[in-house]
Amino acid sequence: GDRVLMVDKNGNEVDGDEIIAILANYLNLDKIAITVMANQGLLNWAKDNYINALATKGLSIIINDKLKKNDIYNIDDIKITVMNDMYKLDQDPINNTSIVYKVDIEDKSMIVLGDLGYEAGELFYKEYEYNNDLKSDIVVMAHHGQGGAGFSVYEHIAPSIALWPTTEYIYENKSHKLLTDDTKKWLEDLGVKENILSYISNYIIE
Repeated sequence: GDRVLMVDKNGNEVDGDEIIAILANYLNLDKIAITVMANQGLLNWAKDNYINALATKGLSIIINDKLKKNDIYNIDDIKITVMNDMYKLDQDPINNTSIVYKVDIEDKSMIVLGDLGYEAGELFYKEYEYNNDLKSDIVVMAHHGQGGAGFSVYEHIAPSIALWPTTEYIYENKSHKLLTDDTKKWLEDLGVKENILSYISNYIIE
């Protein structure tokens, strides 16, 4: 949670620490789970509000292992569906533990691929190969848009908008060693209408 970044309806940034505090307050929690990357302000807030903040280095893997495919979380009119159980692979063992989420808001849908690696991406695709459950209007690119899930995953999602949580260095492949250009070609072939880049500006998608 402390690595999440969102924006409100007015385009103002709300970072992960703020989101944790908002949810803890809204849900009346007496403890929260955070990583060692959480800022001191969140820890001070938790202490002032008598909330126990549990910090760990490997929180994402611990949480991912507890999430189960088809779990559903509803927040107001937002429906969040867990799309896979955590994969445990020898290849790229950190990125391949990523959980994929589908977010449904009114008549729009978004797939969030996280850091899903290629090997886990192929397993993930096979789970949905014969249905349209992955089809979404928006995709959040896997592993910053390079070296993650393969073409088959994006083809099955068939998005019209791609959100790139990445840097200019990665998107422009300035090292000439990354796979970003391949990913951009995939999206072009799939007819994606808009690539939204996190390093350029804030966007409001309506």
